Parts: sequence; structure tokens; C-alpha cells
Amino acid sequence: GAASAPAASQAVFNGTMVVAGLAMAAVAPLLREVYDQSLLTGVFAVAGVGVVGVGVFPTQTGILHVIAATIAFVGIGVAALVAAATTVRGAMRYVSVALGVAELVAFVLFATVGGGTPLGIGGLERWVAYLGLAWVLAFGGYLLGAADAR
Repeated sequence: GAASAPAASQAVFNGTMVVAGLAMAAVAPLLREVYDQSLLTGVFAVAGVGVVGVGVFPTQTGILHVIAATIAFVGIGVAALVAAATTVRGAMRYVSVALGVAELVAFVLFATVGGGTPLGIGGLERWVAYLGLAWVLAFGGYLLGAADAR
């Protein structure tokens, strides 16, 4: 996992998580303003705070990392499903459902099976992170395209 990576790689990953989480938390109020979706705004903001926590509390910090990661990745999965139900249209609705469900399933597998998969604990942990971040990036692209259409 990230705990066994070189220190420079850890610093880049942790810094990226802090910046990404802060960006998510900063964007959340704008979602409310544009889409009038309190639930999406709240879930997205809380998930962003969790992502910040993942960067601030790396794997070796134990329970603090576990709490932050749970908030971040369950939050992102739920945000994807809420966005699919309330905000996004067209193909992005299907992408949101697929990535939201995949994120939550991967998180449950990680929480229950851990390293007992061919991917190992680090590989499964990366899947959880990549699925969530893939949706955040796709959602950001969708929002940029929607802004252009207005």
C-alpha cells in the first residue's frame, strides 16, 4: 500500500489528497447554488473533508486514517448515487450509478476481505481510491460541460 511507498511518493499522494479534498469542499456550496441540491451538497462536502483526512492521516496513523477513508470513499460513492438521482443527465447518470455502486462494493470488499483477494490489501485499497476519484473527475468534467451549455 501507500505506507510502503518511498517518502517522496507518499508526500505527493498525501498532498494531492489534501488539495483534492479542499477543492471538493470548496465546490460543494456552488452545487447548492446552481442545482439547489442540499443532499448532494452536504454529502459532497463531507466526502471532501474525508479526502483531506486521508492526506492528513496517512495509513500508518491507524484509526484516524480508517475513519477519514471511510468518510471519503463511502461519501463519494453515495454522492455519485445522489447525483445520478438528482442532478446529472444523459450518459453521466449511468456513469454515476456504475461508479457509485462499484465504489461502495469495492469499499465493502476492502473492509470485509482486506488482503484476501488476488489484488492484496494495497491493490484493493487502490481500487477503492481510483473508483472514487474517477467519479469525482468525471463529475467535474460534467459540471464544466454543463456550465458551457448554460
